[in-house]
Amino acid sequence: MRGKTAVSSFLWTICLSSAHRNRLGSSVHSAAFIANSNFFDKRLECPKSSSILRPDSRSSKYLPRSNGQSWFRTLFVLKFARSMATQSSDAKGEEVDPGQIEGTNLRILKYPHPLLRAKIEDVEVFDDNLRQIAKEMLMIMYATNGVGLAAPQVGINKKIMVFNIEGTPNKWMKEVIYVNPRITVLSDTTDIKEEGCLSFPGMSGPVERHKWIKLEAFNLSGRRIRKKLEGWEARVFQHEFDHLNGRLYVDRLLPDFLPMVKPALNKLIADHRRDFPDLPEAL
Repeated sequence: MRGKTAVSSFLWTICLSSAHRNRLGSSVHSAAFIANSNFFDKRLECPKSSSILRPDSRSSKYLPRSNGQSWFRTLFVLKFARSMATQSSDAKGEEVDPGQIEGTNLRILKYPHPLLRAKIEDVEVFDDNLRQIAKEMLMIMYATNGVGLAAPQVGINKKIMVFNIEGTPNKWMKEVIYVNPRITVLSDTTDIKEEGCLSFPGMSGPVERHKWIKLEAFNLSGRRIRKKLEGWEARVFQHEFDHLNGRLYVDRLLPDFLPMVKPALNKLIADHRRDFPDLPEAL
């Protein structure tokens, strides 16, 4: 998973009315630029002509809300204008492609590489080879300015994830390595925040996640771990956990955002079409 961008505090709020969609097409529908995440905690009234989406905590799906009702937490995060957010590819928080990294032959696989969707197997042997894989995954994660990485992203079909919510090797005490993780409890409450992914360079979008989770996993020595994660750490875990189940973050993008990222997805497909000629137009 990619780290928070330098403009992550700037939010676009969107009112998803059919009138706005007709008027503005696939661009940002109707935006009020704000710079305070606490804005999500305010209750607003939406125009009666609007067709709003609301999160349903039981199913994590988005259901239509009847016209005229007040709306709450129906605003979601969109990327601030890309030209303003990324003055260079090396901007803090933005992913980079370091190419070949000294000390490892592993490389980040980019969408639509088939191994990103491949069936992932449990780790059965906890040995030096496993520790070396985790070490190299951390090297790649830091080199790409990421905060999390799952084994399938480097072509290894094993249930291994690494992350460091600080995104820097200087904070090595924050490094986390989970083997064969599983989620045991999900919070009923969810929120929507911007996410990016190292396998989808140059993209980000709003994703709904559970606010906290409980998990079970193993460490590199095979010892069972039980943890409760909240906030940003819970979001990073859920992102990487999806990778271990063949699910990508674009699968969770809010539906109205998909037309906006389709050109970027198709560009990634075009870049890989020479090696994978039977790929579909878009995910």
